[in-house]
Amino acid sequence: MLAGVCAQREVTLPGGAGHEGEQRGERLAVVGAVMREDLEESLFRFVEAVADEPRWRRRVQRAMRGALRVAIWESRWLGRDRVLEDLTALATRWGRFRGPRLAKMLDVDPADPRSLGRIQDWEDALLGVTGHWTVEGTSEGRCVATKHETECPFADLGAQDTRICTKLVHGLETATFSAVVPDYHLVPLSRLLSKGDASCTFRHEVPADPSGGPAHGAGGPKESRGSSV
Repeated sequence: MLAGVCAQREVTLPGGAGHEGEQRGERLAVVGAVMREDLEESLFRFVEAVADEPRWRRRVQRAMRGALRVAIWESRWLGRDRVLEDLTALATRWGRFRGPRLAKMLDVDPADPRSLGRIQDWEDALLGVTGHWTVEGTSEGRCVATKHETECPFADLGAQDTRICTKLVHGLETATFSAVVPDYHLVPLSRLLSKGDASCTFRHEVPADPSGGPAHGAGGPKESRGSSV
């Protein structure tokens, strides 16, 4: 906002003052970007810190529901998607930030999708999602594990705008796991609770070990549970 004011003022400034005003606006923009990044990182760290506290998990879930409701309202009544786009971008940045941190905290083996699943289980517990895993071994040179989420406290909101699932959630998961495994792939989300399916299906794929299977035979998560809102 301040940068915009400076940009307007430079039109009326004589001589080289306009250039000074432009430089001042650029500096303000840089300061604003740094402040935003600092605030976001503080938020991301806070969520990690309270993830094991049921009371705070419920508050995180309520806050997320509130933000998604605003996005749905804006799209429905104002015909624009600014909030949803901002939330999707924020989720992607969160994914990039948390991926390596969670992999280290949860002792994840990047070569094994079953082990990688611990990250999604951590997230599901935080957000009140429940489900189970199926491990499909290798397919076309890639290791495959699928998470079937059978209950989600956000499914009713996703039913009002499926982009919450297909874009925001997909972007979050892709950014998270790609920060751990560069050649990671999440199949586009098509089976969704928000569309009336029995579960949301997350098919995770990572490069297979040259021997034809996961690099290690570590058992992955079979079921995850979280509290409801």
